[in-house]
Amino acid sequence: MKKIKMNKMLFVFFTLTLMLSFYSCSKSWTSDKAILTEDAVQNFIKHHTELNKELLSSHKEIKPFIRMSDFTPKKALTNLQNIPTPEILKNLFKKYGLNGNKAVLQITVMQYGIVAYTMDETLEEIKKSGEERNKKQKASDIAVANYAKKLKTLINTDDYKLIKKYHKELFEVFNNFKGWNETD
Repeated sequence: MKKIKMNKMLFVFFTLTLMLSFYSCSKSWTSDKAILTEDAVQNFIKHHTELNKELLSSHKEIKPFIRMSDFTPKKALTNLQNIPTPEILKNLFKKYGLNGNKAVLQITVMQYGIVAYTMDETLEEIKKSGEERNKKQKASDIAVANYAKKLKTLINTDDYKLIKKYHKELFEVFNNFKGWNETD
């Protein structure tokens, strides 16, 4: 089997676990309203390195607000939509030109969008390669396509257009973001 950019597939699985969900809330997520702006995407891309460093250095202050249990993309978006952003994060996001109240949600939407886009792009590369896929690979391709479709239903179409417009930059940003358990 030809290797189809293994980094992309590793990226997809890494980014699904990168963003953590906050306290549970009852209000359901809706993708009816766009939450991204071109400025937010550009500022995130421009300042991601500094932002990531400060998030990592603030880990101990932020960690009490974060919870990993019962994680799904929809629950994460619902939770992020309904929970007030801690002041430490608001101030950090404002410092880098992001909306203090919405930045965590915006970053999560960008992340889910780039994951969905990357999945679609990888499947398209496989299709164009003409590679003969065995039964197990075909089933895997269908599962990946279905998951990408589900992620896209969580994202407003205008937000997804912005994500597609900046997909190369966003892919690099998320591919280089360090988690709390990673070392330099």
